[in-house]
Amino acid sequence: RRDDDRSPSRAFAPGDGRNVEMARVHGGPGSHDATTAYELNDVLLSSGHLFTDKVHHPIGRRRAPLFPKAQVREFDHAVMVARSRKVTGPYDPCPRNPLFTHRQLGHGYPVQNVGHADLFEGTDGRWHAVLLGCRLVDGRVILGRETFIADVAWEDDWPVINPGRGVLHDVASEPLSEASDPARAADFLTIREPLDADAQDETGVQLPATGLWRRLRHHRAEVTVEVAPLDPGAAVSLVLRQSDAFQLILRVDDAHATVVERRAGAEVELTTRPVGGVRLWAAITEAGVRFGVGDELVGEAPLDVLGTDVAGGFVGTMFGARADGAVRLLGWSYDGR
Repeated sequence: RRDDDRSPSRAFAPGDGRNVEMARVHGGPGSHDATTAYELNDVLLSSGHLFTDKVHHPIGRRRAPLFPKAQVREFDHAVMVARSRKVTGPYDPCPRNPLFTHRQLGHGYPVQNVGHADLFEGTDGRWHAVLLGCRLVDGRVILGRETFIADVAWEDDWPVINPGRGVLHDVASEPLSEASDPARAADFLTIREPLDADAQDETGVQLPATGLWRRLRHHRAEVTVEVAPLDPGAAVSLVLRQSDAFQLILRVDDAHATVVERRAGAEVELTTRPVGGVRLWAAITEAGVRFGVGDELVGEAPLDVLGTDVAGGFVGTMFGARADGAVRLLGWSYDGR
């Protein structure tokens, strides 16, 4: 990089499995006033031992010994920082490590499991960090691991995240309303296989058996899908999906609607009503999830099956629709708050 280029760049150190951030940091006499490599690692505590996290690190990735996942607790994440004149090291750790953590705030703080930091400089010259963490609401995490942004200041050529606070704050979701009519294939994610090229037409999208999915982004939300009238023998499901094994399902055929809980792969029918229709909806509330068809409430389901404390994992809940038979998705809507 040129000496006048202060933007960060990603570099890879061959042979030691490490990604580092290159940053031009200007300081006073005796400081690291040349281009300096900064390495950020996540560490976790388990049974009194310190481990480097073996999962993804946006910055300063150091591949650690493969300890079983059960040995570490995501609650104990902490971000460490080190720097070097050379990408290949050696690296000097910051004397104030850990650079950032929430583990000292206790299990009741609304953002937990914070780590996996990355640094960047904005076009206005201000520095920021992006970090991963989980928002705890009503004692559970249903949105999985989310991305947070924090201010960064430089002191003695070391980064300081959210100076004066030292924690993530102001983390409530902004209200969001989205809709698409007709539905478009580009609106969705798929699981394990791409959508057929001819699935889209001017009326909507042909639903695959594996479903079409979007990320749930709010703890309180209403989602709706509308399908074309069902052929005899066909069925459509509106699904809140934490994983293959943990889901809440509203399954509708041409004569009945059924609310199903899938827990650890086993399905239990919670409610069945003689209701048919083409507009399926779910309302996620503090008390649980309400499912309905048209103007009719079909039934309710507990929300705990979508929590990571029950379902495991960290990717969060998806909502979407899937089909048994030929079903066309005409439109969808999402209102989060």
